[in-house]
Amino acid sequence: MDYNILFSRVLHFIMLPMVALSFVIISLTNDLRIYLGVANIATHYYPFPQSIDLAWEIKPVMNRLINYILFNIVNTFVPLDNIFWFGVAIKTLGLIIVVIVAWYFAKQINIPYTFAVTFLTLTTMANFFIMQAEYWALVFSILCISLMLTKSPYKIYVAGCLIPIITLFKGISGLMLIPILCSVFLLEDKQFVSIKEYLWDYRYFIGGMLFSGFIFIVLQLTIWPHIYSDAVMSAYLANAGRLLPLNAFIRAVTCFIILPLYFPVMGLGVVFGFYFITRLKYLNDRYVSFAYVLMWITPIVILIPQGEYFMYQFTGLAIPALTTFILSERCLQ
Repeated sequence: MDYNILFSRVLHFIMLPMVALSFVIISLTNDLRIYLGVANIATHYYPFPQSIDLAWEIKPVMNRLINYILFNIVNTFVPLDNIFWFGVAIKTLGLIIVVIVAWYFAKQINIPYTFAVTFLTLTTMANFFIMQAEYWALVFSILCISLMLTKSPYKIYVAGCLIPIITLFKGISGLMLIPILCSVFLLEDKQFVSIKEYLWDYRYFIGGMLFSGFIFIVLQLTIWPHIYSDAVMSAYLANAGRLLPLNAFIRAVTCFIILPLYFPVMGLGVVFGFYFITRLKYLNDRYVSFAYVLMWITPIVILIPQGEYFMYQFTGLAIPALTTFILSERCLQ
């Protein structure tokens, strides 16, 4: 009996479907109900597209827009007052997006079990992580990495266009640009020559980022006049940084200790990380070492200005964890 084939079948035909079922039937969290409630208000009381700006919710505009789209797709088939089945439909739609992104990412990586690990990363988080603004920023970040790995100028341009979108899910989520670039640098396994050459290689990415940013400036000046003020005010209204330094430190340490219980990919990332850092053929290169450390540190730095240390704010650590898994698999091969 080939145990690799047996494991693959158990994984893909038993474990993944069970996780998918769990993902869709667990009830909506309070936060997600608020987002969908705001989408309901936007749909029934304001004209589209101004409704995305006028029906206010503390998260920035992209979080409102994606929930508005999900709400209106599902509400076509399932009424909101049937909250259980409405939630199942919303989660199913989210699951379809996850499957597509995980498949596309795995297609670019072409290493066994990449799809399964990416899928499990996005579906085995605790329920209060799921479909938060940080969650969607992560999904779009994985898509951005996938597009950049294709080496197609047009797809790299689209990847650049995603950065302002990722930024406007949470504001500070724009810093995900750093782990995205670090992940691509490590996964491409290219020799770093100079900043000038690096910028030239990613000229299409930079162009897409500037174009998308320009579009949002136009939207700010026309139909969505509160895009950037809302992104700034959300931090103030959430009372970011309200914890005293000692309390913040204690809470952060506690969160890191228990994080693998709520976010299993973190445990996987740490285990594979210990293996990866022993492979000196990779980390002998100071640029690789710098990119690897920066990729892990940035999602942690993102937590500090927020000062809340809610567990779902650690979602960005999925990027270095996934990247570490892939690099370690390459070492093993």
